[in-house]
Amino acid sequence: MEIKLKRQQVNLTADKNSVVFTSTDPEEEFEFEYEWDDIFYAMKKEYENDLSIGSVSNGTIPINVNGVEYVRKDSIGENKMAEKLDGMDYVIVRTYSAGVFAGYLKSRNGQEVVMKRARRIWYWDGAASLSQLAVDGTSKPENCQFPCEVDEIELLQAVEIIKCSDKAKKSIWSVKEWKK
Repeated sequence: MEIKLKRQQVNLTADKNSVVFTSTDPEEEFEFEYEWDDIFYAMKKEYENDLSIGSVSNGTIPINVNGVEYVRKDSIGENKMAEKLDGMDYVIVRTYSAGVFAGYLKSRNGQEVVMKRARRIWYWDGAASLSQLAVDGTSKPENCQFPCEVDEIELLQAVEIIKCSDKAKKSIWSVKEWKK
């Protein structure tokens, strides 16, 4: 299968089974329908080892080309909350003196918080505040300093707990581990 549509103007329609390319140029009428498996096979052949197709998550199938993950734009809600882990919300917690952490909120008792799979947010850039970081993530992950994830941490004197969007969680997870 070969798809070369660089010069033609086309309409693209897709459903869960196939994609249909239809010409909008009256001089070159055509219509091609391809099964998704055929498209993925052609893409895999074109990009060889630089393409991977993920498993279905939240109703979308991520496609990774040269280390960049692509999903349907309409599958990412701007304010869609991060997926829970065993019923735990993904949050950012700011403490009085221990700093800021992102991870899953296991429990809270007053100002005492236990988090799972938590990363310390040592330094962030690309977000004006923790509120923006929890909604939009960081636009400059290369400048952030987030050390390694710990399996569990107990934090005292939590003064702020913000639930994160899915977009923010993915952004935080994409920050390279900071080490010295």
